[in-house]
Amino acid sequence: MMMPNIRVISENVGNNTVKIKLKFNPLRTSDAGSYYARLAHTQRPRKEKKFYIPLVTVNFGRTHLNALVLRVLPGQILNTISIIFTCDKCTVTGVLFRGEDESVNNLDSRLYRVRKYNDEQSVMELNFGKMQPKFYGEYFLMIQNQDGTEERVRGLTII
Repeated sequence: MMMPNIRVISENVGNNTVKIKLKFNPLRTSDAGSYYARLAHTQRPRKEKKFYIPLVTVNFGRTHLNALVLRVLPGQILNTISIIFTCDKCTVTGVLFRGEDESVNNLDSRLYRVRKYNDEQSVMELNFGKMQPKFYGEYFLMIQNQDGTEERVRGLTII
C-alpha cells in the first residue's frame, strides 16, 4: 500500500529487469524503510503465486550530490566530467552503469577516478574521450558509508 505522498511515476518490466520510478513529494522521515515490488506471472497470474522483490531501501544519510545531465552527440569529444559530492567518511566502491537498453554493468575503473579532499568533500572524475553509443545512459556512484551501509546515487545521465 502506497502512502499519499508517494507516487509511481513509471514502471517497465523487461525480460530480466524491473525499472520503477517513485516520487516522494515531499520526502518525510517516516518514508525511511524498505520498499518491495509485488510481481505476478503475466501469462498465468491466477495460477502462479505473487512474489515480492526488494525495490529500494530509503535511509537518510549525509550524501549530497547534484546529478548532472549531459546532452552529447555521438563522436563528440568530452572533457573530463567532474561530479562533486559530500558524504561523511564514505568510500566510492564503484560506478554502476545502466545503458539505454536497460542493461546494468559496472563501469570500467579505467574510465573514472575519485579525488578525496577531506573526510567529506570528494570529486568523481569521468573521462570518456570520444563519445560512443555505448556510453549513453545513467551512472550511479556506489558509496559505502562509515557504518558499512551502501548507497547508489545517480550522479550522471548522458542523453
